[in-house]
Amino acid sequence: MTTKFSDDLKELSKRMDENSTIESLLREYSEKETISTFGFLIALLALPVALPTPAAGFATPFGICIIFISIALLANVPLDCIISRMPKKMREKEVGRKLVEFTDLSSNIVEKIETFTKPRFTRVYQTLVFGRARYFLYFLLILVGIAMILPIPLTNTAPAAVAFIIGIGMMNRDGFLVLAGVILGPVGLMIYYLLVGGVIGLVF
Repeated sequence: MTTKFSDDLKELSKRMDENSTIESLLREYSEKETISTFGFLIALLALPVALPTPAAGFATPFGICIIFISIALLANVPLDCIISRMPKKMREKEVGRKLVEFTDLSSNIVEKIETFTKPRFTRVYQTLVFGRARYFLYFLLILVGIAMILPIPLTNTAPAAVAFIIGIGMMNRDGFLVLAGVILGPVGLMIYYLLVGGVIGLVF
């Protein structure tokens, strides 16, 4: 049985306080190492950057988190092990207050988005998430995480949207959304590099 992303978001909002750090956020879910949990975390970390009006200050730390989570999935190692290898300064970054404010503001949007997702395309889901194609999927998420890191306005929205689509698909066993993310991934990265190239061209 799948749970709604918006419901999990509300539960998380109740448990977090203004002193909650990135490490405490990730460890909150480290004991529930299922694909659904990993999908929730990826979607959660991507959402603040994926919206047309992204929340400031999330892109770089959350992009790095998506990289580490994807490495955990790719290498099949416990999330706790990966968390301990993150830079200490990033682990201790306080995100509680901002994240709670953002989740409250975005709840209506999230509820509308999740009406489009449901368990489907089971064979495609199994192949992409658990089969040999998972290497491509998780490597793509690493590239998407890297693209989110640079704090250049509007350049990381497309890669973050791809991560959000894949995360929601993983969480809800939605093979259609995971496949859509895999197809849109290279497109999102291409848009990113074109925008970054344009910004660099304007500066120099």
